[in-house]
Amino acid sequence: MSNLKNLFSCIENGEKILLSFDSSYFVLNGELDLRIIRTLISTISQYPDNEFIINDQLGLLHKIIEKSGISILINKNISIISQKINDIDYSRYNTIFFVETLKRESEKILKAKAYSQPQKVVYFSISMIKDLLYLYEKEETLSQACEQELFFPNVMNEIIKRNSLNEMKPVKNIIILDDHLREFYIGDTHMWLSSIRQLQSKTDSTVTIACGNDLFYNKVIQIFTSEPFPGIHIIPLNWDALNIESFDTVICHQNSILGLLHFYQQHPDTFSEKKIYRFAPNTDFNNLKIKYPWDINHLLKNTLGIEKKIQMIKQLKRQTHKEIYLSEEEINAADEWLIENGHYKGNNLFIIFDESSFSEKTLDFSKTLSLIQLILANPKNQIVLFDYQNIGKRSSLHPYLTSSEYNRVISVNGMNIRKEMAIMASPAISSIIGPCTGMMHLANGIYFELLNNKRRAKQQIPSLIVYCGSGIDARNYHPRYWWQGAMVKCIAAIQQQELITVKELYEMPLDIEEFHNQYLPVSAIQPEHIMSLLN
Repeated sequence: MSNLKNLFSCIENGEKILLSFDSSYFVLNGELDLRIIRTLISTISQYPDNEFIINDQLGLLHKIIEKSGISILINKNISIISQKINDIDYSRYNTIFFVETLKRESEKILKAKAYSQPQKVVYFSISMIKDLLYLYEKEETLSQACEQELFFPNVMNEIIKRNSLNEMKPVKNIIILDDHLREFYIGDTHMWLSSIRQLQSKTDSTVTIACGNDLFYNKVIQIFTSEPFPGIHIIPLNWDALNIESFDTVICHQNSILGLLHFYQQHPDTFSEKKIYRFAPNTDFNNLKIKYPWDINHLLKNTLGIEKKIQMIKQLKRQTHKEIYLSEEEINAADEWLIENGHYKGNNLFIIFDESSFSEKTLDFSKTLSLIQLILANPKNQIVLFDYQNIGKRSSLHPYLTSSEYNRVISVNGMNIRKEMAIMASPAISSIIGPCTGMMHLANGIYFELLNNKRRAKQQIPSLIVYCGSGIDARNYHPRYWWQGAMVKCIAAIQQQELITVKELYEMPLDIEEFHNQYLPVSAIQPEHIMSLLN
């Protein structure tokens, strides 16, 4: 935070300030990184005595700011314009901030126009804000976790005092505030909802999740519906459109703390008599150690009696918080589709997922092909491939398979994700195989629901095999975080003397660094390793 504060240390009260940049500089993986924009706007909002004009040359920022929900952060002292930097009248501003990539061009323009009024011109790097985001979202130490809260000391004191006064009051109706500006990943979103489910179970409350980001909301409900669990509802509203007075407890996702503190500062009366806590999707709800002044565990330590703890242990063993419900109608429709598209009744279906957000997570084509050939060597087996991009995955196998083998490959393409999930739930599925990716999380949740609610017997549950390895986001990846307690068999390759073999999750070291030092990348896994685990 200190770097960002230093950046604005030259500002004096009453100044008119221009921030000029090209919004392509905010793009991450092909999309505007809304978290960076949120952080920048929240930061400059802490200078209410100044007038800020944000100039985005491309005009992208203005178009998406309403849809994303960031508009709640914008004070009256902030305006957004879209002009070429050589068309701006710089004499109107006391201080001008340019993103560093515009330095050469802006220096020429300012020199050519030879403004008589002395001005402060400052060049800044988006990396300052990106570094700040890393601290917010990883929260590796207490000091880093609280960096964003230093902008709002008075608000923080109010929240902590209010929580202390109201701590013993019952929790019945929770609102989750989360600006959902992070990238959307299926696995991460499932973990996020699972954490909220655990929170709800521990408090016996009704939970409403406010989602003002239209893109995120549409993706979530397409997969999990607007009521992913009984008593948990997702609604498409910005925070400023909520009736927060109707809730007794406010809980904020750690990534959205800056937005919440800013929102509280603007609407303090809205939060009167409310308890306010922060939580992270990786919260260990079985270890109620207090880490932060307004940690969610302050709430939980007062809500769990002995009977509740016993109930939670049972639920954790059954992984009820991971369940994903599919109706019998959805599953029956999937069965009919499979028969219409080549499933020979009585044959075993093997789903193979070969895509992921990161290519280093997946087996290469030659190994995937070998695995397919090994499975199809049994004439009673068939393969189901999911062709998301409709690139002709099935036809690409034609040169390598016999006609009998090729006719036993089914391609799924052009379907919405709920129908894909229903195919995964078909009683004809013998095994689902894939990398550490979202679709495997969905499979895990689907079969926990079917098993826990006695819709399927244990012997009817297919083999769920996840392969992983070192080198996947080595800074913080460990398969234990994603698959501990899961129904899947999670494997990674390790070299022992001259032999490469695979180990299951329970055999892997708990430490992240040890895992990456001892285990091999996914590329070391052979099709035969996976075949040895199949029913």
